[in-house]
Amino acid sequence: MSEQLLSLSQLTYSWPGEQTPVLDIDQLALDAGSQVFVHGPSGCGKSTLLSVVAGVVQPDSGSLHFLGKDCLSMSKHQRDQLRADHMGYVFQQFNLLPYLSVLDNVMLTCQFSKLRRAKAQQRGGSVKQEALRLLDHLQIPDSALAKPVSNLSIGQQQRVAVARALIGSPALLIADEPTSALDSVNRERFMDLLMAELQLGESSLLLVSHDEALAERFDQTWSLAQLNRGGHHEVS
Repeated sequence: MSEQLLSLSQLTYSWPGEQTPVLDIDQLALDAGSQVFVHGPSGCGKSTLLSVVAGVVQPDSGSLHFLGKDCLSMSKHQRDQLRADHMGYVFQQFNLLPYLSVLDNVMLTCQFSKLRRAKAQQRGGSVKQEALRLLDHLQIPDSALAKPVSNLSIGQQQRVAVARALIGSPALLIADEPTSALDSVNRERFMDLLMAELQLGESSLLLVSHDEALAERFDQTWSLAQLNRGGHHEVS
């Protein structure tokens, strides 16, 4: 039986100034090792769900447990450290630091987590070597590594953001539209690489996308529209 990684119960969240909650979820659970695809129309709260799971946004009510910890009883500092140690987050807008090099952007993760730094060193021999391995695996050319990340194409920046999220083998990778800048050929190649890295690091995946063609690669599919009616997640 799989170990439960994440569970939500009676969870609601409303955007500031709004009466109707954008999230109103009865029960939701994610097992360790799962790859979950979340879909739904624009504005239904997909990105908000990821922010709540990551502890970036606090829900109005309900419960949220991650790795057996009651996240809503934690201080902001404790939530931030839990995320730094155990979650990789690929933001829709990437949130890379434009003045840092490609390599430094990826290694930055390990400055905020001793655990991720130790795991990166164990896997690659050093944080730098593990960052180089990930960037090579995600097909970022050596010639780009010392350049400011802003010099890269949007598709390359997206892959750098994924490498930054993957370094140190987080328990959960949270990804918000990570293939939006890729054409169909590069999307398939990227997903092959991503799934291989997740398997290597024994990481779970919670991915939001408008591209429902990706769903066949996942072992679970969640329709946020159905979840927000109080239903349970679909298992594909």
